[in-house]
Amino acid sequence: MVAFKNKEEVLNIRFKWICVILCAPLALWWIFSFIGLPGTLSKKSKLIDSTVTKLLLRDGINDTYLKQETHRRIKKGHVSFYLMHKEYSVPSRFSVKNFQSKLKSSLKDIRCELSKSQIDFGKDKNILDADISFKGYELFSLRLIQRLPVKKLTLKEPVLLKPHIPAYVAIVIDDWGYSMNNVEILRQIEKPLTLAILPGLPYSEKIAKEANKKNFEVILHLPLEPHNKNVGNEKDTIFTGMDKKEIISSLDKSIKSVPYIRGISNHQGSRATENEILMKTIFDELKKKKLFFLDSFVTPDSICESLARSTGIRFAKRSTFLDNEEDGEYIRSQLSRLAYLAKRDGSAIGICHDKQISLSVLKETMDEFEADGIKFVKLSELAK
Repeated sequence: MVAFKNKEEVLNIRFKWICVILCAPLALWWIFSFIGLPGTLSKKSKLIDSTVTKLLLRDGINDTYLKQETHRRIKKGHVSFYLMHKEYSVPSRFSVKNFQSKLKSSLKDIRCELSKSQIDFGKDKNILDADISFKGYELFSLRLIQRLPVKKLTLKEPVLLKPHIPAYVAIVIDDWGYSMNNVEILRQIEKPLTLAILPGLPYSEKIAKEANKKNFEVILHLPLEPHNKNVGNEKDTIFTGMDKKEIISSLDKSIKSVPYIRGISNHQGSRATENEILMKTIFDELKKKKLFFLDSFVTPDSICESLARSTGIRFAKRSTFLDNEEDGEYIRSQLSRLAYLAKRDGSAIGICHDKQISLSVLKETMDEFEADGIKFVKLSELAK
């Protein structure tokens, strides 16, 4: 009986060890699932975002087209992760169908899948909705809204309500400082313009001097942090993670690199212009230096207008971008829209960029708009 009991004990011990050995892979899988998986999902989410951003950039869709970005915490079983949503407004020349095909192919390369992909073709717009998953976890949703060409406003189209005559328009030309390529066209324009010059670039100071000589207005185009971490940032970009001393030091350095400035506008900055602490630090410095601020308005959640009022600095806000499409007819139609807004509201501010096509259209059309009741002014005249 004793021998049998000892043998039974031996068998029980062996059975327990066999169970441990057999269950070890299952236990390891459980640990990975509920401890390591959230980290893997976070990395995959960032990789998907990077892949989508690069695909859009190849078609010329950068951060200025981004209209909405949200991050929502999701819980599936015992696993918590974030669902990222991005919404872009893309130009009429963009092919949503081709992008859909390229997206599907690119996601295979990173072992993710297009769990939903649908294009709604409408009369005035096309909408692409795409959901992207990894191993059954939906990590990213994308919406592209493509506005289709409509009847364009012309100078002779009647304006709703009683029009303001004259109607004041300020044209701001962004992103100067990389080269002198378009200076010759600039010299041929005789109407008031405002040049927004990036800091610390090879031609920043030279462009500012050229603008001052032409009696154009100069403002600093201050690089601020965008939501999209995959776009290239300027070397002097101010980030939300900086402390007060770093922000002021970077701001002072940028201001000193561009002479003759009357104010400042934001370059990118969809994240920064939503951050009250960062913008309050900047606005306090602008108040000391008696500089105004132009909100390029790259996010609908910008807090700049109310903050500028409470800080006591002069403020202006962009009405429309003029050259999101590098097409002469498109730019003309955007100028017509700008004129409409100015006649309706009394004034309007349009932003274009240091591009040959944009400057050429301005040179050709500003006289026509002026003959129709538009008065072009420097930006500082509209900052209040």
